[in-house]
Amino acid sequence: MKAKYITYLLIMVVVFLSFTLIGNSKDANRFKSQMYKYKLENKEFKEDIDEKGDKILSQEQVILTQKEAIRTGLVELDNFKKLSNQIKIVTDIKIDTIVITNHDTLVTYVNGFNYLKLPVHYAYNSEFLNLDVDISVDHLSLNSINILNESKISLGYKKQGLFKPLIPVIEITNSNPYIKTNSIQNITIVEERRLIDDKKFLIGIGMLFGLLIN
Repeated sequence: MKAKYITYLLIMVVVFLSFTLIGNSKDANRFKSQMYKYKLENKEFKEDIDEKGDKILSQEQVILTQKEAIRTGLVELDNFKKLSNQIKIVTDIKIDTIVITNHDTLVTYVNGFNYLKLPVHYAYNSEFLNLDVDISVDHLSLNSINILNESKISLGYKKQGLFKPLIPVIEITNSNPYIKTNSIQNITIVEERRLIDDKKFLIGIGMLFGLLIN
């Protein structure tokens, strides 16, 4: 009878070690694939323009545990105890030529040349840009410049084709056409999986306990 219990105990140890090794192997493979995705995806993102003229940027999510993300230096906790997502976006603003019509600011000289009468004030207002400028004899004064933009960040799953699994994607929408995105870095944090949370492991342990009781 004693030998029987020892046998069952050894089986339990073997099962536990097997699940641990399998779990560690899965974690290592997942981490490796996500880091590869990070190196690849964070250099590239897809940009589209919708029917409203908004710029839509999309990139596949990089999914790591918080420990993995901190260990690899991909996230900064700042004042957070626990993170769910961290997104870093690098943008610049490129404004094309703006034409502001002159009103009563030109003086025509006898020789036929037109000169700007100073000081002069310019104001430009549009849906995406407000500009206020004064020009005097010795300087140009940019009084104010306002860049108006509405950003929307969405995280979810998208189809990638027929019979293919959904992929986790981050999507950023900018309403201002002057805003150009240079790079996106996104990290989605997931809970670290514990062996005790694995249903197959719990079922296996339950079956072994059942055998021991019988």
